[in-house]
Amino acid sequence: MQMAHQGNVDDSNEIMFFLGAGASIAAGIVDIVKLVDELVNWIVSNNQQLSKLSNEVIKIIHQWERNNSREGYLNIETLLETVERLETNFRDVLPDFFKDRSLKFDEHDIKLIKQKSLSEEIKKFIQISFQNIKNINYYNALNDFISNYRPLYVFTTNYDLVLEQFCYKNRKKYSDLFKGSEWSPKISDPSEFDVILHKLHGSINWYRTERGKYIKLLEKTTKTKIELFNNERAVPLILYPGKKLEYIEPTLEMLNMLKESLSQVNCCFVIGYSFKDDHLLKLFLYSSNKNQDMVLFLVTPNAHTIYNERLKRHSDDEFPHSYSHEIFNEDDFNVTVPSDLEGKVICLPYKIQIIFPKLLDYYESLRKATHLEQTLKSHRGKIDPLSAFMTTEDSSFNLLDYLKSLSDCEYFEKIEEIVVSRTDGWDSIINEMAKVQRSSEDIMYVLDIFLKSYFNYWHSDRKAKYITRLLKYLAIRKSGIKVRIKNYMINLSFQLVGAELSGYLGYKYFEYLETKYLEYQKISEIQEEDILMIIRKEKIFFTKWQNGEIELRYYIENFVTNNADNQNLINLKEKLQRSRTRGETNSIEIEIINTISKIENLL
Repeated sequence: MQMAHQGNVDDSNEIMFFLGAGASIAAGIVDIVKLVDELVNWIVSNNQQLSKLSNEVIKIIHQWERNNSREGYLNIETLLETVERLETNFRDVLPDFFKDRSLKFDEHDIKLIKQKSLSEEIKKFIQISFQNIKNINYYNALNDFISNYRPLYVFTTNYDLVLEQFCYKNRKKYSDLFKGSEWSPKISDPSEFDVILHKLHGSINWYRTERGKYIKLLEKTTKTKIELFNNERAVPLILYPGKKLEYIEPTLEMLNMLKESLSQVNCCFVIGYSFKDDHLLKLFLYSSNKNQDMVLFLVTPNAHTIYNERLKRHSDDEFPHSYSHEIFNEDDFNVTVPSDLEGKVICLPYKIQIIFPKLLDYYESLRKATHLEQTLKSHRGKIDPLSAFMTTEDSSFNLLDYLKSLSDCEYFEKIEEIVVSRTDGWDSIINEMAKVQRSSEDIMYVLDIFLKSYFNYWHSDRKAKYITRLLKYLAIRKSGIKVRIKNYMINLSFQLVGAELSGYLGYKYFEYLETKYLEYQKISEIQEEDILMIIRKEKIFFTKWQNGEIELRYYIENFVTNNADNQNLINLKEKLQRSRTRGETNSIEIEIINTISKIENLL
């Protein structure tokens, strides 16, 4: 999809990045929840007189968050917002609505509150904390994106300078919408830049002057108020929750750019962001309605929770749903409705630094899947589950190729949508593959989809479903294994749903799954071993069959450890040799098959 040129958005751009706090944690920036604990230690070490007040304030807000907020925990932004509201309480009319408007602090702490001492200390602490960048090597994955999709549009809610340091280290030319040290959001030629950076909530090196100008400092400072060479004073331009719409020009200008980009791109990589900012969440939901082609990659360890609670469905307190005047109650305000992002979000619940280098491959897989879908629709008008493995006239499409591309980018919700449309789901797909003699690699790839989705959904409420499905297709010995003998050669076959496959493929099957399991375990960092033990146990069973057939004498000499079974097979082998001269082998072969089946625990 080509983007129309509007404002700063380049019409050749088809992807964008949206970075939240989680995108900087691996760089050494402490997340905004843990920063609260570090703040307590900071105040004890640097400003002892605020220690009692800060502990009491944090305790009160923490308790409120646990009882009233969806998250149930306190972060540094919410703390700063609340402290500033507390400090302006004396100029607010709301306390006058309560019987007792006095604060529950002693005179010393009330004096500190009026002096805004605590908020100033928190701001100073934030300035210092967000300068502590240790490692940005995992951001090097952006180099390939820049090579293919230059300029790269990046939006972020972060105050830190991780992106700026990445550009400096990798010699990438970037614009942060400042020209020199002054705010200048209009870019005449975006193609001059490798990265165009939009810092929606400000930056630790952005300041607002007392005359209303917005400037950028080129040197580090921990001061919350500075004096410029022209004697003009300036304060940090950091927009935490309660103030994110206060500074009109930078904020609204960049929000409009975000809206413009979201309404046109094919794909947005949302990394380390939880959509807690209501105005940004609504902007994404609105844009998804206007841009039906946009797909989000949601990259964060709790991606499924965020998708299910905030993106898949949404509620609006101003629009109650499903009520009558007779039975109306406050719960009617909480009814959720489907959003246009439902089915358009690819959840990657992994650590950013692990999955970042793979994101370009994921996007290319998504592009391939989109192309295959368009090819199919151009021939048939829709995905036809009854003719899944019929190719198009140019032999460019079949269902498995499409599923492979979706699995390669972990678009499992789309896969489930397609498979559910089939009467017997995955069973019918595997059966059709066997009928049209698809390769064993293709059949194993279906199992790879099961395995990869098992890891993807591990931390979601759908985990049990994917474990059950995976176990079903691992239990192939329970589905029935047949032993055959011909010309003293033993071979083995097993059933995978309705497809009969050789013992040789059984070994390849579990060897492949073991390799993939270890690969996905490394990405997900899930240490569960039960499934791996099943895979390895089955691999050991099929190891002897990895060359296809086994000569009966060799089988007796190498794989029969029980003396009675060993002697029994030797006797049967001799009987088989004698019976061949008379042409009476069937009953003896059946005895041999039954004996081997017993040895292999298949009866």
